[in-house]
Amino acid sequence: MAVALCGITVGTYAQITGNELAAKAQQFAEEVFADAVQYTQPQYIDLYKNTLTRFEIIIESPLPGETYPKLSGLSLINKYNQQLQNNWQSFNPEQFNPMKYQFNLNAGEDIKYRVDNTDYVIVIHPAQ
Repeated sequence: MAVALCGITVGTYAQITGNELAAKAQQFAEEVFADAVQYTQPQYIDLYKNTLTRFEIIIESPLPGETYPKLSGLSLINKYNQQLQNNWQSFNPEQFNPMKYQFNLNAGEDIKYRVDNTDYVIVIHPAQ
């Protein structure tokens, strides 16, 4: 992932491809589905890879009256891993696992989520 400044991409999984993207999808799936290994099998990894490439993390200073939902307001997908933790308080774009959170992935337009008390914004692009 690349580092950038205000309003510009800090990281996106669309920048990585092939084995690296598959490895990242596998790692994230294993974290989320620790007690349900059937969801970490190869037939699911392609789906996860496609989902990951829709995420982008940018730096954007908060504006007065901003209405972006906060990352802290999202539920965790912890049905198969009760130990899963929300890590918005120690957010690191390099280690962020978007598969942990119940993001709206069905919108037909970009959706932005603010990482609480930071300049980080998570952008989810619509499915192609």
